[in-house]
Amino acid sequence: MIEWPEGEEAPTKYWFSTLPANVGFRQLVDIAKLRWRIERDYHDLKQEVGLGHFEGTHPTTAAQRLRARIDGLGYDGR
Repeated sequence: MIEWPEGEEAPTKYWFSTLPANVGFRQLVDIAKLRWRIERDYHDLKQEVGLGHFEGTHPTTAAQRLRARIDGLGYDGR
């Protein structure tokens, strides 16, 4: 799938898909855009909560640090 906005000299985005051939174009567009929203939300979450600091950390240590950070934000889990 290629996104080529009107007035642009060349396409601005490209997507490759391994979805079945019977997936309609509208659904293909929705799925492509959904992935972008998920990636954007993940990026925002990393910035807000500081998840980027946990890369390469042992999962137990990362969970403890994340719990401490969430506690610091005042979230009590209820």
